[in-house]
Amino acid sequence: FFKPTTAYEIPLRLVGSEMCIRDRPSILELLIVTLLVSRLLGIPLNSTPMLLRVNPFAEGSNLIGWVLVWIVLEFLLLSVAMIWDWIEGRRRSLELPDHRSASGRATWSAMITLLSFGPAGLLASLIGLRRGLQWTQPAAVTGTILSFSESLLAFTAWVPDFSEYYHWMIMSIGIICLLGLIWSHSEEKRIWTSTFTINAHVLLVLAVLISPFPPVTLLATFLLLSTCTWVVGILQLRKGMRFWGASDLVFAAMAGVLTMGGDLLEPTTAFVALVALAIELGIVVWLAQKHQEAMLTSE
Repeated sequence: FFKPTTAYEIPLRLVGSEMCIRDRPSILELLIVTLLVSRLLGIPLNSTPMLLRVNPFAEGSNLIGWVLVWIVLEFLLLSVAMIWDWIEGRRRSLELPDHRSASGRATWSAMITLLSFGPAGLLASLIGLRRGLQWTQPAAVTGTILSFSESLLAFTAWVPDFSEYYHWMIMSIGIICLLGLIWSHSEEKRIWTSTFTINAHVLLVLAVLISPFPPVTLLATFLLLSTCTWVVGILQLRKGMRFWGASDLVFAAMAGVLTMGGDLLEPTTAFVALVALAIELGIVVWLAQKHQEAMLTSE
């Protein structure tokens, strides 16, 4: 009743399965690239809305010609993201090598995010983040965290009052990345330092710029980023990180002058700023003296 499987057919089936798993991602990528290119070409012609600014349930919109079109597209993007993740899981179970680089994985999440009006972008970003952690790819994690933040922006176009809380969400993610930067100060975790540094800078500065917070908040943000980056650079004996931390200090001064102007010279504000600067420089000088010999040796 059952046809026996020969030793020749077993490897043949395995090869066919591997080829199928290998080719499917390319087909999915071609589909997403085609959709994104057509979307970009339609924006100057006013035939498609701006990326991340789609309101599929706009008041007075046509059910067939607008609402269903975007819902079907979103369902397609969700399906493609889940199929992609299924292929990733199959490759790992078969112990096959990674079929996409870190930049490819981040680009994939970004493309789906740009096409989505929110849900598919969130799913693709979370999937990319998970796979980036599994494959130990800091660049993939960096890109997918930014894609996640972009997907939250897409919700502001159609979810009532979502835009009022968007800056808080971005700031929360930025604070988590800043804590991740501090967590990665040890030698065995330094592979993730650049990831958390980049995301903390981008997200925290962006959150402050789009928030209703007073101008002094931008100055405080740069001082905080400068301190954390500089300290981690000293502990990891990395000259580039130390230079980055010093550059943040310069940007803090520029931000204070540009956003606050003469208010920066008011006695109370100036005193608080000088105290914060003194604390940062005191910590940096103390750690630099403590690790002076190691830093000279590493250089």
